Amino acid sequence: MIDDFSSKWDDRRNELTEQLTQMHAMGQSIADGFESVDSEPARALTETPPS
Repeated sequence: MIDDFSSKWDDRRNELTEQLTQMHAMGQSIADGFESVDSEPARALTETPPS
């Protein structure tokens, strides 16, 4: 019984680790997207226009 629990917990922990890794990657992509979208207007507002 304990071996069964241990084996199932190891499997579930591996699944959770994979899911958390995927969530991290998705969160990083979202953050990168926001940074990109935000940096464009910021640059436009702070750059000196060509004369």
